[in-house]
Amino acid sequence: MKLIFLLYVLTFQDNTPYKPNDEFELKMDYQIKQRSPTDSKVLDYSGLAKSTGPLPYLTLDLRILKINDGEDRVRITDNTNATMLNKKLKPGLVLKLDLGYTDDMKDRVTPYEFTVMLLNADNKEAVSQIVILIDEDGNFLVNGEKRGKL
Repeated sequence: MKLIFLLYVLTFQDNTPYKPNDEFELKMDYQIKQRSPTDSKVLDYSGLAKSTGPLPYLTLDLRILKINDGEDRVRITDNTNATMLNKKLKPGLVLKLDLGYTDDMKDRVTPYEFTVMLLNADNKEAVSQIVILIDEDGNFLVNGEKRGKL
């Protein structure tokens, strides 16, 4: 049984390297926004809308400073495997990521992990990646490195 588990882990392990920190720039835009009572994206377990009022809201600006050989496209997915963005990579491109209310990410009500994959044009395989995670304590991690707290 342990052998089967080990083979499973080794087979599905992601070996895509992280993009080096000096090759991209990530800026946080942290705002206070009013959530409307009809925000249907976020429901608690009773089926009622979460609290309304002014809440912290996070958007990110991601700029790829250096495009390496084989990095032709960018695809951004969240932890539910939903594709947020998929486009051709070009110099000076700024990607705006609208992540949402930080309380919802910490409570795991909305997506909380985002993977930026830099793909090659031929077979659309990931050449490098940037992983952005908001953990349950509000720590903001980029490629496993703590960059702040929400």
